[in-house]
Amino acid sequence: MKKIISSFTLFFLSLTFSFGQSDFQKEFESSRQRFIDNPYQWFLTECTSNFQYITTVGNIVSLEQLSKQFIDKKVLQRDFTDLTYRQIENTVIVTGYLTHKYSQISNGLITDYGKEVITYTYINDKGKWKLASAHHSLNITPFTEAIFKELMGEYEIDPIVFFTKNCTKDFFSVGTLGELKDLDGIKEIFRTLKCEKEEFKHIKIRQYKNFAIVTGHLSAHFKKTDGTSFVQNNGFTHYFNFQEGQWKMAGFQHSALDSSKH
Repeated sequence: MKKIISSFTLFFLSLTFSFGQSDFQKEFESSRQRFIDNPYQWFLTECTSNFQYITTVGNIVSLEQLSKQFIDKKVLQRDFTDLTYRQIENTVIVTGYLTHKYSQISNGLITDYGKEVITYTYINDKGKWKLASAHHSLNITPFTEAIFKELMGEYEIDPIVFFTKNCTKDFFSVGTLGELKDLDGIKEIFRTLKCEKEEFKHIKIRQYKNFAIVTGHLSAHFKKTDGTSFVQNNGFTHYFNFQEGQWKMAGFQHSALDSSKH
């Protein structure tokens, strides 16, 4: 008899867990939509007072600090994928991926965070599920030679677009004569100059988490708007940083090579 009662109790608890989890999943989706509608209000009503957020670089952010960031933000995308729910009594841990993008209401500036790994911890507070903590980590795509050549291919197609879309805001470059150029400076050079072809040799890639260094030799074939053309044979070091869900060039340095030895 005790075995029967014990088995029934376990079966009943498993049903309760299953139904509770299903209800939570529905609430999670409803909560996602409420966040999209009004993110600032969402933080005020759907998080615990001691909520903490751990950023992709390990910074701890309080509820007050995070909610203020969303006063002037509009949600453009907030999609969850591959979610897993684990419920222990009145606590649910959600893991998976979040792809999210926002715009500033005041100036229209768009911030695309790409796809990040998330762990959210919810507790049931007097019958209402509230977010107690959130942790995001970068979902870093390995930097490969194929990615490097794809980016350099975009540079050849349109250098101005490349430096606008595929470079970090603090981009810098060091030319073969030691000249330093920031993003605006390098764009100015390429308003009258286009790289028609690049040939790479001895490529070596080293990646350290969200930072990649590429070294090697290259022959770059340039053409000016006045029709003249020339070739540069350089040793190069290119720097890339993974941010907003993609690899972006953070800078480069070139040194002239002896053409006879290249």
